[in-house]
This record gives sequence, structure tokens and C-alpha cells, in this order.
Amino acid sequence: MESESSYSSFNSSYQNATFVDPRGPEAVIMPIIMVVIAIIAVVGNGLVVYIVLRFRNMRQSVTNFYIMNVAVSDLVFVLVCVPLTASLYATVEWKLGAFLCKLNAYLQPVAVQATCATLTVMTVDRYYVIMSPFASRRTRTTCRAAIICCIIWILSALLHIPSAFFYNVEKSYHTNIETKHCFLDTSNEMRLKIYFTYLTLTTFLIPLVIIGVCYILILMHLWSLTIRNEFDDGNSVKVRSGFMPAAQSPARSASKTWKTTRIVLIIVLLFALCWAPIHVINLWRVLSRHYPDSLFNFQMFALALSYCNSCINPAVYALAGASYKNHLWKMLTGKPHKPSHGQITCPSATASSMYRNTGRRNSNSKTEATNMSVSTCV
Repeated sequence: MESESSYSSFNSSYQNATFVDPRGPEAVIMPIIMVVIAIIAVVGNGLVVYIVLRFRNMRQSVTNFYIMNVAVSDLVFVLVCVPLTASLYATVEWKLGAFLCKLNAYLQPVAVQATCATLTVMTVDRYYVIMSPFASRRTRTTCRAAIICCIIWILSALLHIPSAFFYNVEKSYHTNIETKHCFLDTSNEMRLKIYFTYLTLTTFLIPLVIIGVCYILILMHLWSLTIRNEFDDGNSVKVRSGFMPAAQSPARSASKTWKTTRIVLIIVLLFALCWAPIHVINLWRVLSRHYPDSLFNFQMFALALSYCNSCINPAVYALAGASYKNHLWKMLTGKPHKPSHGQITCPSATASSMYRNTGRRNSNSKTEATNMSVSTCV
């Protein structure tokens, strides 16, 4: 097993202790990268939180509540991690005391856990909407979504209490110079392996496995619906959906749901892509006896990439989310955004009223059409 001084150069999202040359290029480049990431993340995620809270129609969407929770966790992550990591690369030594050492070590995995748990809940929610469209209309409420978000934070806080106990400020020596670092206790080799394996499982692998299973089931269900619809008679489909407003027809509702599902999938894939390298490095570092120093530059890249995940999600919402794009455009220009040709928008209250009134006169048709639909406007 490597020596403690060797572990002091272990730099990841959870271990903000590193020996870098304060005169080297990384002492300037990394702080600049971190500051840029922080600015973009704070502005982007701050806008997401503001838009969801500011506009009533955004607050009425269950998915938007989960998106806002991801934005909040990203804000916590960059506000806690970036200043400390940037200062460590610039000054090398930990000068903030034992309390902030433990608080920093604790809040980082809590924020990451909240992000991946929310992404998991979002995927399970998409699965529920698609597999049980009729039941989901009655049971999916913003109040329940808010409660689930609170539960996510509570569980995330409880799961990573050990992190606060495993980190301490310790003195170390590099080139005969005494420095203080916020160290992970490396005296117990087995505990070190268990700790990082636990982090990888809870904040990465287990959520991704659940998400992967959900999306496989979603795709299988949508594929079966596609095959089934190919055998439907055109006139029969017209009778089922003809009484409904265009924005609430089964085809449009299904398209809206699949679009939302794709947005969630993109966010999940970006999370996996950004965090996979640093998790591989973490495990390699503690499980292997041979970790080449030549990987230090890739280690810095992996660290920056994991931080980048906190600032790219708002770009996904702006590019793919019609509602978010409309409100952002209105905030910037003062004018409503004109939807592009073929863009699906949420039905108005009049359309919903027409749907309800017509449904009373066509109760049988309404039931059949509702069963074909896979979502309300989210």
C-alpha cells in the first residue's frame, strides 16, 4: 500500500488535498477554470431556480420541481467545492481550520448524492408516467414532489455523515517544508477501500443501474405501443382522438412525454459522462498498488470535468426545454418567444375545459383516449 505522503497528492471531488507546485502552470490554470465553471454554474442554475419559482405554470410541473432540486444541489456543490479547490491549487496548503475541513468533506458528497438521487427519482417518475398514464394524472402532484425532494436531502445528509469523521487537518512534509492539509485518514487500508467503494456505489453505480433499468423498460413499452399502433385502423384512431383538442390528442401528449423523457435521459447521460472518470481514478487509487504519477494531468482533467456537470444542465434546459426557453427569452427581451414550426406547447385553460366538457358527453371515448395517452403537459 502506498505511503500517506503519496495519498496527499490524491485529488478528487472528495479529497481536496494535493501537492502541486505553486509555481507550476496548474497553480494558475486550475483556479481560472474553477472560477469560470463557478460563474457559469451559479448564473445558469440560479436562473433555473428563479424561473421555476417565479412563473406559476412552471411551478405546476412535477418534473420542474425535480429539475429545480438538481439546480439547487449543483449550486451547493460549486459554492462549496470551487472556492476551496481553487485556493488549494493556488496556495497548496489548507489554511481554513479543522471545522471547514470536515464541513467541506461532508457537504461535497451530500450535494452529489442529492443530484444523482434526484435524477433517479426523475427517471422513476418518467417510468410511472409512461407505464401508468391514467393513475399518474391523479397521484403526481407538486406537493408530493416537494416532499420527495426534502426526503432526498435528508437521506443524502444521513448517508454521508462518515465523511466528516474521516477527514482531519494534519501536518505533512514535502521537500522538507511543513504544510497542513485536509487529509482523509489513510491509517486503515481496509476502511479507505470501503469508504471510496461506498461513495462510488451510492453516488454513481447504484443510481445509474436503477436509471438504466427504468429506461430499458420505458423503451420496451414505447416500442410495443409503436408496434400495436401500426395495426390500428386509421378511422378507429380518428374516432378515439377526434373529440379532443389538438394539444391534448394522444399523439401530441405522447410526443410531449417522450420529449420530456429525452431531456431527463440527456441530463442523466451527461452526469454519467462527467463523473465516470473521477470515480475510476478514486477506485484505482485506493484499490491498486500501482498508480502512476503520470496520470496527474488526467486527474486534474477528470476533476474539472466533474465540476463542469454543474454548469451544463441549464444549457440542456435552454436548448431542449420549450417552457424554460420561452420564459428565459421573455426575461431577456421582454417579448414572448415564438415557438418554431411543429413545436408542442402546453394546452391553454380553454383547451383543457373543452377536453373536460367534451369528455362528459363522450365518457367511453374519453377513457379509451386517456389510456392511449402517456402524459399530461410537464
